[in-house]
Amino acid sequence: MMPPRFKSATSKEEKLPIVNTLIREMAVHSDAEEVSLYNEFAVLGLAETAEHNKEEHSEVKKLVYEADNASIDDPNFDDKMTIAVTTFLEHSEEEENEQLPQMAAQITREQSDAIAREFLKARMLVPTRAHPDVPQTGGIVQQAIGVHAKIHDKLSETLAGRKFVDVKYAHPEL
Repeated sequence: MMPPRFKSATSKEEKLPIVNTLIREMAVHSDAEEVSLYNEFAVLGLAETAEHNKEEHSEVKKLVYEADNASIDDPNFDDKMTIAVTTFLEHSEEEENEQLPQMAAQITREQSDAIAREFLKARMLVPTRAHPDVPQTGGIVQQAIGVHAKIHDKLSETLAGRKFVDVKYAHPEL
């Protein structure tokens, strides 16, 4: 389930910016959901779904962290990335096909818009790398640690000269 750009990359110089982008997008998406969307799940009587998702995110974060900390020269690197991306996509499909329709059936368009804006705002505040040891409560502790970790991640990315690719479907800016 790896993106075609990753599969077709022929050198590590080509592959690394794709890997950096995948890692960033999976980390940001997961944390942003935890501090925004999953709190709304609980309010709508879907608290068990939110907990299930947080458990799956915990697994995704561990896999992403492992891939992020592996050398691209590691003979198992592609397998580690494939497992992380596949696990993330399977979780996302469950959300998109089952959970979000349940949520949408219970809210108004205005509520949907507010939740979407909250998610987009959260994307700007969360870390850009996976931090599996951070509490995944969706509360103030995760948010506070996330802001600190984001600063650390951005500094690390800059110092390491990490490069990224454009994403096919970018989230709008607020």
